[in-house]
Amino acid sequence: MFHRDGFAVFAISLMIYDVTEAPCSRDEFECAKSRKCIKRDQVRNKLWNCGANDTSDEDKPLARCHPRSEFRCRGNGMCVPRDWINREVYLCADGSDDGGIRGFPCIQGDEFRCPTGRCIPRSKVVDGFKDCPHGGADEMAESILQCDVTKEYRCANGRCIPREWVNNGLRDCVDGNDESILMTCNDNEVTCGGRCFPRYTGCGG
Repeated sequence: MFHRDGFAVFAISLMIYDVTEAPCSRDEFECAKSRKCIKRDQVRNKLWNCGANDTSDEDKPLARCHPRSEFRCRGNGMCVPRDWINREVYLCADGSDDGGIRGFPCIQGDEFRCPTGRCIPRSKVVDGFKDCPHGGADEMAESILQCDVTKEYRCANGRCIPREWVNNGLRDCVDGNDESILMTCNDNEVTCGGRCFPRYTGCGG
């Protein structure tokens, strides 16, 4: 620090680092100019999400949509999460993700098909919230599923939740009994603090 005429003048040294930005994840889109990472469903949604002077998110659709988790809009090619299909609140500008898409496949063993054709995760069936449009068929007694004991725990009301959710500190069953039981792990699982995790992931889940 130097003093001159009663004013303090600071000598500041600037160091410039060559910073390499981390690549965008599989579930993100990398903007061409700004290098910003945005969600895949923000591409071709009629909004410039990449920032000023970067329209790369609206110039062209993604090369491909993830077949197990996304649906491609017929008009502009936008990839929308499959959870929004047949939800009666459409994301596609042309509404092609709504209106009862015939033959849209739900993932067997992982999802439940609503009468409208919407696919929801099995864990949302009889969870206390109506996820199916027009009456909430997922909350009706006849919709109760047969739980897969190798990967699911059955709540008293019939809800099937992933076995990893048991004793995780959160009440996933309506009566909370998933937080007060002693789990017996399967041969393909490991015991970690009263919880069961797949053996291939270990206690980290």
